[in-house]
Amino acid sequence: MKIIFLPSYKPNLYEKILTLFCASILFIGLIIHKYFHVSVNFCQFKKITGIPCFFCGSSRAFFKSLTFNFKEAILLHPVGFLIFWLCVLILLRCLLFIVLGKYVVIKTTKSEKVTLAFFLFILIFMHWLYAIKRV
Repeated sequence: MKIIFLPSYKPNLYEKILTLFCASILFIGLIIHKYFHVSVNFCQFKKITGIPCFFCGSSRAFFKSLTFNFKEAILLHPVGFLIFWLCVLILLRCLLFIVLGKYVVIKTTKSEKVTLAFFLFILIFMHWLYAIKRV
């Protein structure tokens, strides 16, 4: 994995939309958490079957991450915690481009992508088994 700074790169439309999406997710999450104190429980699968799905708890973990309560976020669901940090990193990449004029690109090989996907699958699956055991 290499991190490369490209001085003469202009982000394409997809990258601009992704950055805007991440910023809006973080902003809306903060607004919901701070002013509305909404308990998020969207899982229709759990409501119907009584068994948690693979991503049960990820929304709550994301909201816990917004308040920097990382221990509870990881315990609720590691993916919500990872999504929070992915949004933060995408915004930091955009800010680096705006402030320094350099665009950050992370180059990965196919085997690194497969390893990461495998790790994420195992992480989600192990958390799902843990969540089923708790119920």
